Amino acid sequence: MGKKAATAELLPEEPEELIAKAAYYKAEGRGFTPGQELADWLAAEREVAAMLKKASQPTRKKTISKKKTASRKKSSTRKAAK
Repeated sequence: MGKKAATAELLPEEPEELIAKAAYYKAEGRGFTPGQELADWLAAEREVAAMLKKASQPTRKKTISKKKTASRKKSSTRKAAK
């Protein structure tokens, strides 16, 4: 059997684990004072949702046309000659 390729995809249960960990660290950061558990959880949900949304967006490579590249080379050559 071949090895499964590593991917950035999360299994369905993983987002909840991420939320739980983030909420824990929020509580830890405020000294575990009681009464803020729900706020910690909701803030963690927002953070994880934003992180997953960003991770799922395709990355765009900034492409430079050959024409722009050629003109950049010419202008840098002119600057160096001065």
